[in-house]
Amino acid sequence: MGQLQEAGGGLRAPGDSVTLSCRGSGFTFEDYYIYWYRQSRGGNPEWVSFVNYDSGTVEDYGAAVKGRAKISRDNSRSEAYLSLRSLQAQDSARYFCAVTRGQEMQLSFNTNLPGSGSAPTKFGDGKFQMF
Repeated sequence: MGQLQEAGGGLRAPGDSVTLSCRGSGFTFEDYYIYWYRQSRGGNPEWVSFVNYDSGTVEDYGAAVKGRAKISRDNSRSEAYLSLRSLQAQDSARYFCAVTRGQEMQLSFNTNLPGSGSAPTKFGDGKFQMF
């Protein structure tokens, strides 16, 4: 179908904010729904957020991030964004995006994302890694 590539992760401290981006290529980006998921060490994938196709006027959030997260999309750049504020230790995870249309789904961890496949790392100084 195409590829997805993320950016924006890295080391953050509790209380910080972060914006992750997901860029699509090789397909008509605006035709696809965008989802963000995350997976913590040893945990199952957890749905984080959703935005509908085209105008992106419909959005929803998982309970763990509701009120702290904002999803958006820029179809002219073939990009989607997830902003998280007031970061907590529980937000430490590997984040990935997915696009869907009908029965078709593409996940960003199928791309050569740096850090892909590595476990999220919590740090003893109170900071944590967001991929």
